[in-house]
Amino acid sequence: MVDFMKAGGVPAIVILILGTVSVVSAARFFRAADPGQLAVVRALNIAVTWAVIVGVAADLRSVASHVARDPEWSKDPLGPLLQGFAEALVPAVLGGTILSVSWILIGFGLRKMPASNNP
Repeated sequence: MVDFMKAGGVPAIVILILGTVSVVSAARFFRAADPGQLAVVRALNIAVTWAVIVGVAADLRSVASHVARDPEWSKDPLGPLLQGFAEALVPAVLGGTILSVSWILIGFGLRKMPASNNP
């Protein structure tokens, strides 16, 4: 797991922190389904989604920049590019997992809400 997080870099750390807040908020919504809390959880999940998009983009930019600047890697860039792309997808894997857990909790929380409050 440590290598996984290191491969994702700073974006993975941001997603982990923001995602933890999101999952905790979703768990609170699951325990006591409140429409006001639902808006907060949705907003946090949107923030995680954008963090994933920006994280993957930043990691891909970093890979392309490093491969382009290194003369050795530029001669045969396939290996470094593939490794870099694999590392650049860490934010998507991490964020997708966090969002899945969060939305599962939201879904179960919605089932607990009275029908008149269910959006």
